[in-house]
Amino acid sequence: PPRLAEYANMVYSACEDLGNFFGFQDSSVRNQAEHILILLSNHRRYMSSHILQAHVQPPSPIHAMHAKMFSNYMKWCRAMGVPPNFSKMNSSMSAPPAVASRVVDLVLWFCIWGEGANLRHMPECMWFLYHKMMEEYTLSEGYTQTRSLYAGHYLDQVVNPIFKIVEKSMKGKNDHPEKLNYDDFNEFFWSKTCLNFRYTAEIVTGDVEMQGQMNTLLPGDGAQCIAEGLGVAPKTFLEKRSWLRGTLAIYRILEWHIVTFYLLAVIAFSRQLVWGWVFSLEVASGVFWVFNSLHLLRELLEVWAVFPGIQLNGVAICGSVFVLASRFLILVYQTLYLMSAFGPEGKTYLNITEDSNFWWWQYIWLSVICMVPYILQAFAQLYPPLTSWLYTNQNDFVQSFLQILFPLSRLYVG
Repeated sequence: PPRLAEYANMVYSACEDLGNFFGFQDSSVRNQAEHILILLSNHRRYMSSHILQAHVQPPSPIHAMHAKMFSNYMKWCRAMGVPPNFSKMNSSMSAPPAVASRVVDLVLWFCIWGEGANLRHMPECMWFLYHKMMEEYTLSEGYTQTRSLYAGHYLDQVVNPIFKIVEKSMKGKNDHPEKLNYDDFNEFFWSKTCLNFRYTAEIVTGDVEMQGQMNTLLPGDGAQCIAEGLGVAPKTFLEKRSWLRGTLAIYRILEWHIVTFYLLAVIAFSRQLVWGWVFSLEVASGVFWVFNSLHLLRELLEVWAVFPGIQLNGVAICGSVFVLASRFLILVYQTLYLMSAFGPEGKTYLNITEDSNFWWWQYIWLSVICMVPYILQAFAQLYPPLTSWLYTNQNDFVQSFLQILFPLSRLYVG
């Protein structure tokens, strides 16, 4: 079709070059070429002023598609602390170099994805493969035509070794504490350690002329295969099986029912026993004690659920200890102040002789402190982008705050 013809030569040229260099299957490459062309046709809508204003329109549909497809890859590279690997300006195609290089990036990614099979369940693993393969391709620039691998080499030497490791673990007869699943294997690619491995089970070079002329070692030369690294990868998440796990899952619902039951009970007793509004308010303020007790219970359940199954750093562990200790200490003083507020008038408590009104206000001010996290969480729930910004912010002060007050925020994935 005319709308696709302007990109067809670039896409098919890149498909032929990359298919030979990495040994992709011919039928898969043809499928992905058609896939890319259809997506490019769809992305032409961004070039319409009815969709996007002129000042925010991308230079071409290829630019728009490239930015969309590789946005997560850019985030992964930032997390790894490495620069992204993209094709260099390709002058061999009859197209602007900036466009041609992006076509190569897209073709390689879709060819990797097209034959990825069940590895697609591990997105960071797919980005690792792209990162390593593009690095090898760019270092071999000028010699890419000298290497022609058989169709199916990528499937045999890259996908299959990794899949065999995953399959062996998934089909194992061990219970879940010893059995790694897709999430566990995928978390191996959250660490820079994965970059020390090569992507293929077989070290492939070109002909003698290529080996003699290249002065740069290809990535992974002398390194272990990534399948070997996955074979000894530890299990990173262990979900304990217990009814307490269900309690933790529906904690918010339980908390809502307990708090509302307490407040409704206070209203009912105040009407039945004809309490004054001041005494009713003092009794209702006991809900702060309930809130703190439930939050302390939740923290204990989270510690039980997390440790030692999930690997957290020392700051996060200290954060859990800090939250537990501070919550318990506040709960003790809340109890003492509330008991003093309802105790006999004129009696000395904690070596202080004051009336019940004094002790009740001490209880209120202390309760406000323990309610601050609730207020912050409620505000974050009302404005979800704030939650995403906090969890993904790389500022040291923000991260320290999260690890101390919200240790499990380190498990955020998004």
